[in-house]
Amino acid sequence: IDFIATGKYPHNPSELLMREHIGKFLNEVSARYDIVLVDTPPVLAVTDSTILMQHVGTNLMVVGSGKETLSEISHAIKRTKKNQITIQGLIFNNMVKQKHAYGYYNYYYYDYRSKDKK
Repeated sequence: IDFIATGKYPHNPSELLMREHIGKFLNEVSARYDIVLVDTPPVLAVTDSTILMQHVGTNLMVVGSGKETLSEISHAIKRTKKNQITIQGLIFNNMVKQKHAYGYYNYYYYDYRSKDKK
C-alpha cells in the first residue's frame, strides 16, 4: 500500500486539477496498481471532486448517517450528472449501532357493525 498525501494545500487547487497532468498521473498510477483510491472533498463544497471524478473508473458517494439531507444528496447527484459523471454506488457510514433496539408493529383492525341494533 502506498499513500500520497495532499501536502501543502495550494491556493488554487481547482485550477491545478484542471490541467492535463492530473489525468496523466492517474493513468500512470492505475497502470501500476490494482486499485487506486482517490478521496475527494464533498461534491457540494468545492469543484475539486467533480474535476477528479472525470478521471476515475468508478465513483462512489459517501453518505453520513444523519449528516446529509435527502435534498443535499439529490443535489450532489444532479451536479455530477450535469458534469457527465455517473455515481455507481453509495457508501453509507457513521451509523450508530444501538445496543438495545426494540421494534414493534401497529395492528389495525376494523369493526364492521350494523347501524341498526337488533
